[in-house]
Amino acid sequence: MGVAAEQAQQAHDSDWLDHAVRVGLVAYGIVHLMVAWLAGQLAPGETSQSASNAGALHAIAEQPLGGVLIWLVAVGMLLLVVWRVLEFGFGYREIADTTKRWRKRLASLGKGVLYGALGVSAVKTAVGNGSSGGTDSTTAKIMDLPAGQLLVGAVALAVIAYAALLVFRGWTEKFTEHLDARGLSGNDGSAYVLFGKVGYIAKGLAIGIVGGLFGYAAITHEAKKSGGLDRALQTVLEQPFGPSAADRDGPWPGLLRIVLLRPRPTPVPLKGPAMTSSLSCDVIVLGLGPGGEFAAQKLAEAGLDVVGVERDPVGGECPFYGCIPSKIMIRAADLVAEVAHADELAGPASLTPEWSRVSERIRRQATNDWNDESHVKRLSEAGVRIVRGDGRLAGPGRVLVGDDEYVAARGVVLNTGTAPAKLPIDGLEATPYWTNREAMKVADLPPSLVVIGGGPIGCELAQVFARFGSEVTVLEVADRMLAVEEPETSELITGIFEREGIAVRTGVKIERVDHVDGSFVVRVDGTDVRAAQLLVAAGRSNNIRDIGLETVGLDPSARSVSTDERMRAGERLWAVGDITGHGAFTHVSMYRGEVAVADIPGTPPIEADYRAVRG
Repeated sequence: MGVAAEQAQQAHDSDWLDHAVRVGLVAYGIVHLMVAWLAGQLAPGETSQSASNAGALHAIAEQPLGGVLIWLVAVGMLLLVVWRVLEFGFGYREIADTTKRWRKRLASLGKGVLYGALGVSAVKTAVGNGSSGGTDSTTAKIMDLPAGQLLVGAVALAVIAYAALLVFRGWTEKFTEHLDARGLSGNDGSAYVLFGKVGYIAKGLAIGIVGGLFGYAAITHEAKKSGGLDRALQTVLEQPFGPSAADRDGPWPGLLRIVLLRPRPTPVPLKGPAMTSSLSCDVIVLGLGPGGEFAAQKLAEAGLDVVGVERDPVGGECPFYGCIPSKIMIRAADLVAEVAHADELAGPASLTPEWSRVSERIRRQATNDWNDESHVKRLSEAGVRIVRGDGRLAGPGRVLVGDDEYVAARGVVLNTGTAPAKLPIDGLEATPYWTNREAMKVADLPPSLVVIGGGPIGCELAQVFARFGSEVTVLEVADRMLAVEEPETSELITGIFEREGIAVRTGVKIERVDHVDGSFVVRVDGTDVRAAQLLVAAGRSNNIRDIGLETVGLDPSARSVSTDERMRAGERLWAVGDITGHGAFTHVSMYRGEVAVADIPGTPPIEADYRAVRG
């Protein structure tokens, strides 16, 4: 190849490389902008309030001046983006050239220290003696994979090597200048070029691999249920530019929903039994139904450090499976019934009920597809730390959630609520029967339905489904419907049901339930009642059997948790909501929460008064 041709080829290669570097640096700047924003979210207050074993950045932030370091690195990264935009976006190369030397050294030093700390933290986790491990650590999630420890250790060493390269970059530049001054590096500055190539290759590998690890942890674990970097990722998701619940129903965001909301796998311990870690706070609210949700928010707004523990949707039964969706059903059913009476009052009228309209309204308007995001956001903005999982008392002021123990200086508020009662009927538990929870989600009505239970829930749902076209039979073991109400009420509802075509059988003995060939067979007083679906709505039971009441001196076999007039149930223990046994109503639960909130911080007390509450 001739000299001219070779120079042309070098120029072409240089142009191509220059364009590639520009694209890479723009992307590099955007990535660092995101990392900087994320680091700002983490430091320093959020990190001190996060779950145990909270990952490398949290481990750094908890060290002396750790939060300051993260903030400095974040600011440095933001400045780096500004420089990149000025240099390559607007062509202000003079600005970049003027500040190039000290900018590079300062940025290299800050990034080197941060990457080094990340690498050391990962190595300590890999060998099993670091403070950044645990089931909620991003690195620990990678370690759950085959050869995960080896991968974490190898990446950590690579990150440390890259950190050293960054820290000593200034000295390398000095060395290169020394070579250039003596003509030892060649006209093309080969020593500096070689260093640059090695450095950028190391940088690409480190950023790519570490970013891949964080990304893998994000898409394979439900962010809301874990701590550490997942907590930060959840913060990103909750921002205005994060994916909304409506977006997740679309065609391509459906993939996002699948990877973000897939069930979280149970971490596999790699070095023997998991160690229980202890986290401190002021108040723990065990159960975030209406009363607990109210208490947690008000206590946090008063300046207390509050941890809220919930295994089900935050907000409780009412907004997702009770009052709100059921009233949408009842209102629609009432309209259907009104049209049926139009002939008598206004003239001929007809209607073809469509259950899909009701179910879609419940899904989208009432429950947001059974997503508790709005409840969680309200509590989080108030300062409540929400922990997902089954909570259990472990003594006064102590609650266990999985492998983590939370210790409350002031105490615990119990609000564990109720669940549909389980009936001791042979064969029932082996069948796919409905409770109110499944009934609220039904998209297609069954042609026939048997309802066990003639109380308020059973009567409401029986009438709704019947008015929309299902053939309904109600079975009640008591001698009348709505047995706790006045006899006149029972007689009235029974007559209405009979006129609307709902079969009512009271005083029955239910002997057995089977599910055969897709249908239910209910053995009642020696005869079989068949239907396409079975709904069990025979009352509710308090969730107090397996929450550790015995550890605080209370009887877990009792029907309810007894409290005094200030909602005190024991040493540093308050109880609110249905479990106290005074009126199973949302407004009463919140009233009890208000009483507890007044007592916990020592403000002027409120004494509970139930004279206006039935039951």
